Amino acid sequence: MQRATTNWPGKGTWLLLLLVLSLAFQGSRGLWEPDEGRYTDVALEMLRFGDYISPALHHELPHFTKPPLTYWTLATSVAAFGRNEWAVRLPLSLAFVATVLLLYGIGKRLVPRVPWLPALVYATSLMPFVSSNIVSTDTFLTLWETMAVFGFVALWWGEDPARWPVDRMVLWGGFGLAFLSKGPPGLLPLLAILPFAALTRKAERARRPVPRLVTPLSLLLFLLVGGTWFVMVIIINPDLLGYFLHYEVVDRMFTSLHERNPEWYGALKVYLPTFALGSLPWIVPVGAGLRHAPRLVTPRFWRSLRRDDPDLLFLLLWFLGPLAIFALARSRLPLYVLPLFVPLSVLIGRWLAPWAERTLARAARPGRRIRPRTVLAVALGIWMVALIGLKATAASIDRPEDSRRVARAIEAQVQVPYSEVAFFDQRPRYGLSLYLDVEIERLELARHATHTTPHHLVDSLEDEMTEGENPLYVLDVYEAGMLEFRAQDVGRRAVEQGRFENYVFYTLVPRNK
Repeated sequence: MQRATTNWPGKGTWLLLLLVLSLAFQGSRGLWEPDEGRYTDVALEMLRFGDYISPALHHELPHFTKPPLTYWTLATSVAAFGRNEWAVRLPLSLAFVATVLLLYGIGKRLVPRVPWLPALVYATSLMPFVSSNIVSTDTFLTLWETMAVFGFVALWWGEDPARWPVDRMVLWGGFGLAFLSKGPPGLLPLLAILPFAALTRKAERARRPVPRLVTPLSLLLFLLVGGTWFVMVIIINPDLLGYFLHYEVVDRMFTSLHERNPEWYGALKVYLPTFALGSLPWIVPVGAGLRHAPRLVTPRFWRSLRRDDPDLLFLLLWFLGPLAIFALARSRLPLYVLPLFVPLSVLIGRWLAPWAERTLARAARPGRRIRPRTVLAVALGIWMVALIGLKATAASIDRPEDSRRVARAIEAQVQVPYSEVAFFDQRPRYGLSLYLDVEIERLELARHATHTTPHHLVDSLEDEMTEGENPLYVLDVYEAGMLEFRAQDVGRRAVEQGRFENYVFYTLVPRNK
């Protein structure tokens, strides 16, 4: 293996820039609905009730759509740093930084002459950067999948058998954490690892000892880390097994139930612009390489990779295998493919490596008044400032999705005590839980309230009025009369407490007050 010959710039400088890039304005923007509010609310519910096993949006509303590792991470940060947006998004920053560092480690094996280039591509690509400022499970999933692949790369390309047990534990520990973050999608890199190992094992054995991919100890680690929580909640709630397998796997893969771009052209509509825009600015210099894409469908090309360039074979399998699954699935969102920006960054790094080496070599020649290295540094600096400016701009623009605006309106107008915030006949703003420190609930009329999906109970307005609690009701202005009418049926009177945009805030008091 070739040793790295170009280590520009210094590691300390890059780490400092990476921290600035990831932490700047991370807490300036309010929580945007629905995803940021939902993830944050579940984490706060864990802190509120001390139940870290059964995720919930409300003490009456279990929420098993995702395994709990993301919620645990957010809850830990809020417990340590307080109830604010910075504490909620700090784990995302750290996950982003850790992913970049792992990519540097992968680059040392697969792009050895410029190992920093894949990490630089990922750190400054639009999609990974923006995603690290959005509260979701995908940035964490990307970290754990990258950790698993880092373990595999170190294991398969490693030349010291004494390190193989550690590398195997990193491999399967990473997959365990990925499975605990998002379930089966966390194992998609195996679509590259297993075929690649099968295709190249014979050739590798001819020249060196080949490591085992899995041992009983590493498999046990994966099962303990990734499977313990699933076993516990299924024992507590046996019908969750069918829910996980059918609703969360089969329905997402084969049906349009989730209504997330299920059309036959949905993959092109969602993922093509995601990769084109998300790879900026690097898609520009590598655009010419797309002319070689037709080779990907020729068996001769793949046979030549197996023989002449196994590194590229692995990278293409790592990118294209999971991409095929995402394209075939009937549930499609841009963030689903965030983990694929890791192999894409390595592929871009490989493509640009000769250019980077030539540029840095010319920069070292004496007598040059304007060095290419300086030009490159200035261009990257401008782009990084633009990325940070994007965060600042998002924080300064009022968006209807921002729950902080609604929270401020409630705090300014509602002067009476309330125990929770109940949204009637509309999507709740779960992010209010962070600002108001109360539970958030969704209500419908009794004839509509039901289990919309397994373990997703929607309470009824009529039941809520008779439970003896004191919620703040939030309604669309056109639904205000419905609340006043229903309140009379249970001997209560609706009192308007304020308004914000299309929202009206009500509390209920006894009719004689």
